[in-house]
Amino acid sequence: MRILSFCVALFALIACKSGGSDDLGVLKQRMQDFLEANQKQDFKKVLDYTYPKLFELVPKATLEQSMKEAFATPEFQMKTDSLHIDSLYPVFKAGKGQYAKVDYSMVIRMILNEKDSTGSAKDIYIPVFNEKFGEENVRRDDAGNAIHIIVHSKMIAAKDDVSKEWTFVNLREGEQMMEKLFSKEIMDKIATYK
Repeated sequence: MRILSFCVALFALIACKSGGSDDLGVLKQRMQDFLEANQKQDFKKVLDYTYPKLFELVPKATLEQSMKEAFATPEFQMKTDSLHIDSLYPVFKAGKGQYAKVDYSMVIRMILNEKDSTGSAKDIYIPVFNEKFGEENVRRDDAGNAIHIIVHSKMIAAKDDVSKEWTFVNLREGEQMMEKLFSKEIMDKIATYK
């Protein structure tokens, strides 16, 4: 009888462990799918992976239109490349949900729509980008009529009563919007991951 009890307990322990790692695998796969949708500029799919509570603050259609407009203006178009996860911090539980902080990075290629023989348009944008992203992350590409920017960013992965599957939202520390999306407990825990 003891052997049977031991086998049942061991099986239960293994099942619990593998359930957690399966969920971590699901989180990693959904993050990868989310980043690929971003790189392809498939904004509808990006919004499918976006934390749904955000749509209570900004309608989904408005966000989609904003993304389209941000990536293609009369002056330039933007392409993203080399999106990858830099760090996935430990998943933690709060209330009925699971959350994690994610650091990720990408290269944004801002391609000017008109040939700029004097370089003046790039001269206007580059100082602004240098200040925002750091000089070491901004590169002028005169041959391609573009500016390359390495962007390091953070997001929150969430799976809770609002989102039954892992979804994501950019982490904007100190912004009031974050307090409307997540409780103080969640934001305080996210802040402990540096």
